[in-house]
Amino acid sequence: MSENVVNKVIEVRRNSLDDYVVEAIVGFQEGPGLVVIRGRGPYISKAVDVYNELAQRLGDGLELVKVEIGSERVRGRIFSYISISLRKKF
Repeated sequence: MSENVVNKVIEVRRNSLDDYVVEAIVGFQEGPGLVVIRGRGPYISKAVDVYNELAQRLGDGLELVKVEIGSERVRGRIFSYISISLRKKF
């Protein structure tokens, strides 16, 4: 049951790539749950970059659980988004 618990949701915006990578690693240390990386609109590609950097650093210790893409309405505007769910293998 705890495998589907989300430990941390990281909203990717203007911070540096390394800030998000460190935030994800800290999220993995909080327990066996998921870390979700979300990017909306122009930050979709940056969210993918965060995943790629994590995959490079953690190698086989990282499991890609689910990738979700879609769109959502925010303050009357529609934005595309990507949501990448990850789990660290222990």
